[in-house]
Amino acid sequence: MPDKQPVIVDFDKFETQRRIAKICGEEIDVTRIPTRSTLALAQFSDDMSAGKYSNEESFMKLVELIAKVVHPLCPKLTADKLLDETIYVSLKAFLDFVTEPLTQETGEGNSEAAK
Repeated sequence: MPDKQPVIVDFDKFETQRRIAKICGEEIDVTRIPTRSTLALAQFSDDMSAGKYSNEESFMKLVELIAKVVHPLCPKLTADKLLDETIYVSLKAFLDFVTEPLTQETGEGNSEAAK
């Protein structure tokens, strides 16, 4: 009988393309968004799709959520800073860029963010 070797897969070594965002004078590596944050974004998306929020509430909640997501990566970047120091089109592109991997995976959309 042949000796059966175990199958070992190192899930810590999955490679993804690095994703660097520059906004408000900060450079943030948003390549590896933690699963908990991804789940919070998915819940937000479900709530938004269910019509739980107005357009303004949706935008504000997304800004706050993304600020929480990137806070461990860049403590200087807060929701207030994003709202006070960006123009709408830049902020919208940033939000789309950060959420792009989730929306691509679920088929909800894509980003036109500047590269």
